Amino acid sequence: MSSKAEWIGVYVEFDPTAKELTGDLYKNYVAFARKFKLYCHSHRHISMSLIAKGCERFRSGGKKYLIGVRIKKWATDEPGVVTGQTEEII
Repeated sequence: MSSKAEWIGVYVEFDPTAKELTGDLYKNYVAFARKFKLYCHSHRHISMSLIAKGCERFRSGGKKYLIGVRIKKWATDEPGVVTGQTEEII
């Protein structure tokens, strides 16, 4: 299993009402990959993989988001793994 597949399986959840900054998703992925000494894919590769799983791109206020995915809440307590601010779509 690749580092990308492991990260998606453990650290993210798919929810059509969620949106997450692409930068926060990538920071979380990189911290995960480094923690376990795994290969780091590019920012674009990770975003495209999530889009292939049904997420949608969204821009607001000059920021890039993916709709339909969030970093799992418990991942915020994981040492060495960064998480961003998850936002719910109203």
